[in-house]
Amino acid sequence: MPPVSRQRLALPAATFLMLFGLALFVALAWSSHASLRELESVTDARSRSRSGLLLAAEVMSALKDVETGQRGYVLTGDEHYLVPFESGTRGLEERFEALRRMLADLPQARLETVWTLVDRRVVLAERNIADRRAYAA
Repeated sequence: MPPVSRQRLALPAATFLMLFGLALFVALAWSSHASLRELESVTDARSRSRSGLLLAAEVMSALKDVETGQRGYVLTGDEHYLVPFESGTRGLEERFEALRRMLADLPQARLETVWTLVDRRVVLAERNIADRRAYAA
């Protein structure tokens, strides 16, 4: 068997190395792409969670305004205490609806139960204010 020249072996070896390098490059590129898509998904979920928490905090703030205004008016009979009550009731439904839209695809959020409780609290505050007005008259 005649000896194989180095040059003749170098060409298939170089071709093999080039194809191996290309395959490795494609695998790494695909892996990086998949990692970036996952990172983007996680970032979107985190951003959505943060927005949901901010909306929930706004709902709580509006509910606090309702409570504060009602309590101030019931204790003093001074109408200026109703300003936070009125701004709270105006903003409450709008903010809660925004929260409801944001969390629409999450059935575990149970927002209807929360809204029922919020609505009961507002009705109670309105009743307390009406009772105070009747008492003052």
